[in-house]
Amino acid sequence: MKNLSKIIRITILSIISMILFLNCKKDNNERIPDTIIYIDPLYINDPEYQSLFKIPYSTYLVENEGYEANGILIINLGENNFAAYDCTCTNEVKNNCFVRLDDDSSVLAKCTCCGSKFELFNGSVNKGPAEYPLKKYKTAFNGEYLRVYN
Repeated sequence: MKNLSKIIRITILSIISMILFLNCKKDNNERIPDTIIYIDPLYINDPEYQSLFKIPYSTYLVENEGYEANGILIINLGENNFAAYDCTCTNEVKNNCFVRLDDDSSVLAKCTCCGSKFELFNGSVNKGPAEYPLKKYKTAFNGEYLRVYN
């Protein structure tokens, strides 16, 4: 009877440990949950997007998209390459905080709540307290239309 009690305790502790481990792992790897987005393809000759397509390192903010509708920031990386990031701050996910272009730099985005700064070229953290990069979306440019999707 004593051995059965010990086995039950070990089993319960193992199950609790696995649950805690799995929850912790998910939180660290998925700071911004996957969100269904739909952005109409951006047409290269549309006057609204002229600077995005013609000026390397320029940006365009798609409002009311991404996680919690915080926006998606698109950047022209030059040579017909583009990147798109969710504007939700990875440090302030649950507080509905978001990033916007940093007034002091044309290559950084800054969180409106905690002040974390992120590189626009790769989404990485430039200055904390954030520890995780911005969530990246896929882009495809065929010379005429730019698609942003997940």
